[in-house]
Amino acid sequence: NYSYNKIIKDVDKARPVFDKYGVKNLYIYDIDEARGSLLAKQKKLWNRLSDRGIKVFVAGYKGTYKSVGESLDLLVYAGKPDREEAAKFQAAGKKIYSYNNPQVGAEDPEIYRRNYGLELWRSGFDGVMNYAYQGSFQSIWNDFDHLRFRDHNFSYPTANAAIGTIAWEGFREAVDDYKYIVTLERGIASAAEEDYDSVSEAEKYLKNLKSSGFTDLYLMRENIAEHITKIKGGCQN
Repeated sequence: NYSYNKIIKDVDKARPVFDKYGVKNLYIYDIDEARGSLLAKQKKLWNRLSDRGIKVFVAGYKGTYKSVGESLDLLVYAGKPDREEAAKFQAAGKKIYSYNNPQVGAEDPEIYRRNYGLELWRSGFDGVMNYAYQGSFQSIWNDFDHLRFRDHNFSYPTANAAIGTIAWEGFREAVDDYKYIVTLERGIASAAEEDYDSVSEAEKYLKNLKSSGFTDLYLMRENIAEHITKIKGGCQN
C-alpha cells in the first residue's frame, strides 16, 4: 500500500505542527534497508517531498548512491563504513551516517568505542544512528525469548530511570574520542602563526592516525591531549 498521494497528504497535514515549533528540517523515513527495484521506486515520492522542502533518510547499503543518491538526503549506512560511498554523498551535499557496525547488543565496550569513534572519523562519515538505545523483540529483560535475535539494548528501563551497560559506556567513550580529535582539528585551524612547529607536529600526528592500523585508544587520547595543550599554549603566548 505504497500510496504517494496519501503520504503527501499526511505530510502536508503534519507540517504545520512542525512549523509551529520552529522545526526547519523535517526528515521522513521511508522503506527500511530497501534494495534494487524497491529502493528505486521510492525516488518519485522523495522528489515530491523535496519540492515541499521535506528531506528523506533511510538505512541502506553500498551502491545506494548510484541508485537513488540524487534524491536521498541522508543514508544510514549498514555495516563497515565505506569511504567511497561517503565521498559520493558528501560531494553532492548529502550526509551519511553509520549503523550496524555492529548493532547494539554485544557486551563489548571496546568495539563500540573503536568503531563509532576513531573508525568513524577515519571513514569520514557524518554521524551515527545505531539500533537501538532500547530495542526488544519480546520481553526487554529476556535475551532468549526470540528464535533469531537477542534484544538490542544500550540500556534497560526501570520505573524511574535507565540501567546502563558496558557497551553504552564504550559508546560514550567513542563520542569523547571524537571530541578530542575534532578539538585538535579546530585548534590547528585557529592556531597563531608563531605556533607553526606545534601545528606541524599535530598535523603529522593526525595524518598518521588517519591511515594507521590498530591504535591504542587510551594512548591516542593522551597524545591528542598533549597536542591540544601545546597548540593552545602557543596561541595564548
